[in-house]
Amino acid sequence: MIFTKITFFIVWILACFNSNVRACEMTETIEGHEACVKETSASSFSSSQVVDVPSNSIYLTTNGGGASEGGASGGGAPSSTKIVKPSSQVRRQVTLDTIRKTNNKLREIKYSKFHLAVSLQHLSAPGDLKHRELSRDLQNRIRTATMYAQPGGESRSRRDVLRRFDIVSIYTRMDYQADWTPYPSSPQNILFPVMYVAAPNIGDSRASDFHDYSSGNPPRLNRGRYIGDMGKIFANILYATQDQRRDEIVMTGFGLGAFIRHLGDKDSTYKDKEKLFHLVRDAAKAFMDEIKKYPNIQVHICIPQPTTTHDIGNEAFRNLTAFRKASSNIRNVHIHVDTDAASFAQSLANQSRNPILIIAGNRHFFGNHWPDFETAPKAQEENLHRKAYELCATAYLLNGVLNTGDSMETWITHLQGTTKRLPQYRP
Repeated sequence: MIFTKITFFIVWILACFNSNVRACEMTETIEGHEACVKETSASSFSSSQVVDVPSNSIYLTTNGGGASEGGASGGGAPSSTKIVKPSSQVRRQVTLDTIRKTNNKLREIKYSKFHLAVSLQHLSAPGDLKHRELSRDLQNRIRTATMYAQPGGESRSRRDVLRRFDIVSIYTRMDYQADWTPYPSSPQNILFPVMYVAAPNIGDSRASDFHDYSSGNPPRLNRGRYIGDMGKIFANILYATQDQRRDEIVMTGFGLGAFIRHLGDKDSTYKDKEKLFHLVRDAAKAFMDEIKKYPNIQVHICIPQPTTTHDIGNEAFRNLTAFRKASSNIRNVHIHVDTDAASFAQSLANQSRNPILIIAGNRHFFGNHWPDFETAPKAQEENLHRKAYELCATAYLLNGVLNTGDSMETWITHLQGTTKRLPQYRP
């Protein structure tokens, strides 16, 4: 009888706990999320809770220089930057903690609630923000925003924050490491710029840009137009990097992941993995053609660990092979396998080097669906924001342009950032 009562009591306690967790997860506002975070603080978990850690070491393949490991001169990636796939619980804890910190950062804005839309399609943003409503710290950070605007071209769509070739950079620092554990509070991480660049989306589930890069019936991808625009985007990235006096670019396989993953559903030609590989190779070559014009900028390309060494149908292997082939004779390009780009950029900044991190995102809004920890678990843009609350706060302010009829140039000027013009592109 006593055993039965004890068992019943334990079951009742567990049921109450699960009920509270479910109720917390259903809360739609930041305040509800904060209550959850108090019980499951991200600072309370250890790396032993992170699962699916690849056993492979990190290797830097330097063109002409063989393979090296560690923080060697020339850009070797330290072992602490190895990509770690977190459990869903860890990703949830980190995301909720970042939401809480972001909300605290934004509370000093007079009438900002930072409620999350139920659909999480975008973050709400203050359309009539005035500078006097920002804390000095947040004001100083948003002043580091620099927009590089493409001369001419179409006007900004009311549903987009960027036009196709525009770039916005802003300074930030990472709060979480590659293994999703917090950085030590001391010494504080050094600020470095990240660059929001819109990649053409011709092949994810929405493929919002495919129409602009296709013709015919049934529609077929216009390879020349797509590769030409990729080259133009890469040229803009390199120009902006030099303008900011940065000499190291850290990036992933820009626009060659999710944004082409289902291209075969739009154009059946690319159901053939050989044809898709050739498209990726040509895009990588377009990038290398632009890099040759900037021999003093070191470019670090971070690729996930492939699960195969022979199948170009595997995305990581396809991108790794394409970039290796395209960069075989270019000594200022370094390919890092199984390296987390954000953590690597932070490690370079902490070494008093001059990195800039490229975010290959969409044009609709900065940060995309980062507050929804169940969405885009592998996406660079979302996971970068989940690990950097100051970046989330500035992204929120930048997204305020969606509630205005202003151009992004006007909005950044309103926030006391800087606007510049990109040069005309010459292939």
